[in-house]
Amino acid sequence: GGTGSDGEMSLHQAGAYAYYSWEGYDTEKDFRLRLYPKVGVSRTGFEETVPLTGTFSEAAFGPSFGLGVEWGGLRWGLVFDASWTFVDVELIPGQKESFNVSAGFIGLGYCF
Repeated sequence: GGTGSDGEMSLHQAGAYAYYSWEGYDTEKDFRLRLYPKVGVSRTGFEETVPLTGTFSEAAFGPSFGLGVEWGGLRWGLVFDASWTFVDVELIPGQKESFNVSAGFIGLGYCF
């Protein structure tokens, strides 16, 4: 994405989560619903390119929280998942910044 200084910022993220789910089934109507909160840790890497000053990068670990829902049939379901990570990084030497990085996805789930 863009920054206020006409630069660009990119990030990559990987996380590990533990979650607890509540599930409901209706076998007569072939319907399943699963709700889950999750908590974990994520590693987020930042890279910022600013005209006239160069490129700066930093990576940090931070706590992550999220929630999700899956609904559909007994085998296939639609999944919506969102998470938020909180990290402090020093992209520019001497200037510490706090970021709240949000991520989400919509996909298909299959139960074996």
